[in-house]
Amino acid sequence: MPMTDAAACRFVADYYGPRAAGMRGLGAGEWSRAYTFALDGREVVIRFGDHVEDFCKDQVMAAHSRAALPIPAVIEIGAAGDGYFAVSEREHGELLDGLDGDGMQAALPGLLAALDALRAIDTSGTEGYGIWASDGTGPAASWAQALLAISQETARVPGWRAALAASPVGTRPFDQAYARLRELAEGLPAERHIRARRLGQPQRAGPGSADHCGDRLG
Repeated sequence: MPMTDAAACRFVADYYGPRAAGMRGLGAGEWSRAYTFALDGREVVIRFGDHVEDFCKDQVMAAHSRAALPIPAVIEIGAAGDGYFAVSEREHGELLDGLDGDGMQAALPGLLAALDALRAIDTSGTEGYGIWASDGTGPAASWAQALLAISQETARVPGWRAALAASPVGTRPFDQAYARLRELAEGLPAERHIRARRLGQPQRAGPGSADHCGDRLG
């Protein structure tokens, strides 16, 4: 069951007591709901979600934070009700998807620098492709295999095939596109070093606001 605002406030009050003050909501993404409050006088963010692995990956990526790739440090991860919570340092920024033309122009130099820094992260100690785990492994043995996995339903996004079949569009366009993807995948190199943003986690423009994602691990 998703964490309600009232339950989130109770949790923070019970867990941190007088150390916490001024809690308010920040919004929700696909997989978590976020709030900000002051903890021991410093501004932090607490997120509640069902997938602790997401928070663990944030913690892994925070170790790669640098001037060009600022990533908020994860202070604590733990259980909360039927799910989990993570407390991170608070940083401010704007969603890239919400910027106008001038805002995008102003954000681009920092964004490109962040992408360069992201690409420079040493992944030699990792292996696999696809949606990576916090232990540095990916589920697919090759880039092509990771791409073709798009046809499979996952625990996080179940039932999409049935929903597509029941829609006015139907499954035919997807099946045709997937058949073409299979043809193209046969000629792909075994390795491909690219990065992509995580579903439901738009990139932010601003200090301390880099998201993480990579479909190349090893």
